[in-house]
Amino acid sequence: PMGDLYLEVPHAFPQAYNRELDLDGAIARVSYEFDGVGYVREVFASYPDQVIVIRFIADQPGKLSFSAFFTSPHRRAAMHSPGGNSLVIEGGVEGGEMRFQAQVTARSEEGIIEVRNEGIQVRDATMVELVLTAATNFSDYNDLSAIPASRNSNTLKAALQHQFPELLQRHQQDHRELYRNARLELGSTPDSSRPTDERLRLFSQNNDASFAALMFHYGRYLLIASSRPGSQPANLQGIWNESLQPPWESKWTLNINAEMTYWPAEVTNLAQCHEPFFDLIDDLTETGAVTARTHYGAGGWVSHHNTDQWRGSAPVDSAKGGIWVTSNGWLSHHLWEHYLFGGDKAFLRDRAY
Repeated sequence: PMGDLYLEVPHAFPQAYNRELDLDGAIARVSYEFDGVGYVREVFASYPDQVIVIRFIADQPGKLSFSAFFTSPHRRAAMHSPGGNSLVIEGGVEGGEMRFQAQVTARSEEGIIEVRNEGIQVRDATMVELVLTAATNFSDYNDLSAIPASRNSNTLKAALQHQFPELLQRHQQDHRELYRNARLELGSTPDSSRPTDERLRLFSQNNDASFAALMFHYGRYLLIASSRPGSQPANLQGIWNESLQPPWESKWTLNINAEMTYWPAEVTNLAQCHEPFFDLIDDLTETGAVTARTHYGAGGWVSHHNTDQWRGSAPVDSAKGGIWVTSNGWLSHHLWEHYLFGGDKAFLRDRAY
């Protein structure tokens, strides 16, 4: 993880608290009342603009106040303000070469925004937007020459040319081009109108077939949100891992877990989301050729039960699970499935074969 953006809002014990995730619109909302004022917070992560956008709204003028600041679990991390209404955190991984930076910019047409090295302070506003982007020096598994600050500055400069409605429109158009490619309907019952947490709790007792349809769409939503061209593939923790020592090290477990993540890609019409997995396979043909030659004295390429961002292809972990040399066959099957569904002979000839 790079870190967290914390929001401190002076609203203890709010009333009428509600949170929701709009799968079709790809936007999360929180709404509540406090001291007679209604508040709404909306969040979305835009693939076309490569930013996270947060909008705060109060239904009465001048009633919105909050603070925002970064934290990071990395010791080599520090926060500062470069000027304007922006806040930056940057640093590096201890004992490693990975460097990172995140920038957030606040904007509002009224109220007071003050930014110091300790964070952003907003007072007496009615609507405020936070636009956040983050980057590392990672270019690929063999190249750490990128400059995070330059990446972020260019991304923010482009994104801040658009106001919230346009950023949201661009985000939702991009999302819906994928999300609306498939639909599953299994009918509805009175339970279908319950909140999702209640439906989950009662599912084993009631006939709520539409909840299974909701899970189908939620699974597609997660793949769209975590695996897009140019990104890393979705792994066991997705892109939301919060720990420096995550379970299974947030790797791609190739003796079925990683493949299972992508089983829905073609059959639910999300072939574009398959692309990062193909990129990983391409990289493994390179590192796996070295492993085949040096470890087994063989030609071709090999991968074992586990790989990571650095495309490790040698046996790892225990001998019982680590010396398993057939994951490349399972991986290659994904290329064939992509051809079966799309019929792209150029892909089959030039990339898969």
